[in-house]
Amino acid sequence: MGKALPILNAFVVVAITIQVIVRVWTTGSWTCGSSGLFVGVRGFSAARRRAAASRESFWGRRRRCRWTAAKADVWVNPTCPTVSVPLFMSSGSANQQESTTTTTITTTTTTTTNPMDAFPNLPRPILLGSASFTRKLILDEMGIPFHIVVRPIDEKGIGDRTKDDPADLVLRLGQAKMNHLVHEIQSGRCQDELSKITTTTTTTTATATLFSNHAYNYLVMTGDQVVTCHGQIMEKAESVEQACDFVAEYGQHSPSTVGSCVLTHIPTGLQVSGVDTATIYFDTDKLRGREDAEALIQQLLDDQAPVLSCAGALMVEHELVQPYITKIEGTVDSVMGLSKPLVQQLLKEMSEKLQQHDQQEKLEPDDD
Repeated sequence: MGKALPILNAFVVVAITIQVIVRVWTTGSWTCGSSGLFVGVRGFSAARRRAAASRESFWGRRRRCRWTAAKADVWVNPTCPTVSVPLFMSSGSANQQESTTTTTITTTTTTTTNPMDAFPNLPRPILLGSASFTRKLILDEMGIPFHIVVRPIDEKGIGDRTKDDPADLVLRLGQAKMNHLVHEIQSGRCQDELSKITTTTTTTTATATLFSNHAYNYLVMTGDQVVTCHGQIMEKAESVEQACDFVAEYGQHSPSTVGSCVLTHIPTGLQVSGVDTATIYFDTDKLRGREDAEALIQQLLDDQAPVLSCAGALMVEHELVQPYITKIEGTVDSVMGLSKPLVQQLLKEMSEKLQQHDQQEKLEPDDD
């Protein structure tokens, strides 16, 4: 019996230890007294949970902030849940609506239902004159079918970045891209891409007859975006050094994104366009100057993020950037390069223009 007692004691100690480890591992807490024996284990468990949270996927974080933006039209950093600020949102016009974070939005812009279904006279898929990854992603999220047809232009030769109004500049650039792409399509120099698609509409017989004598019936989309900060227009950074300069400025002055969207119908030539703006607020305690900016840019480069492909080297959707942001006035998709509300508004305007064009064509006397 004397020999069995130490073995029994050891067994009890092992059993208790296992229970403690399991409890700490699953709950992160120890409630049996005030002993500091398990502080280190508890801290380890908390660290484990924080590590697991930090490994949350980039797309999961984007979905969460996108939901927040769609619900309240202002993105608030989840790490700063007490922030509550007035909101100014632009949707393709100079008129701005004032609201608060408690505003209830009855429609969401993250649905996968194709908004073009509400406008059956619009041809689909849209011809997207942009190679931007984020614009493709946003159209996918909206459920809008598209086909990429890109014909680059010399963007630097258009406008004056030192004195042009940003909204005018991005609209001019979007229209210049559109004019060039439409000319290329009508000249037959895009047949390789266009031969791979079939455009369709769920339209009326009258409208179908209207375009029956044409070889094509397309809806083309182009756009452009710049970042403005402290009176300076910022496009894509030409070097890592310039990207660091851009980001360092954001800690001192809140940047804004200004993006255009242009839609043109072929063969009628009807066109609609608009501009959307959003403002991003950075945490000045985290982004204090050049050194912090260099560290952030280096982290993004190490993660193979396309920093030099984004206007102003601004990647608010990236998980490494989000901790630096306190709030966004506007929508996240607008910051990313294509405002969903603006796209929906322009689709509506184009549909109405096509209906008016159809009615006018039917009223005009036949040449015969």
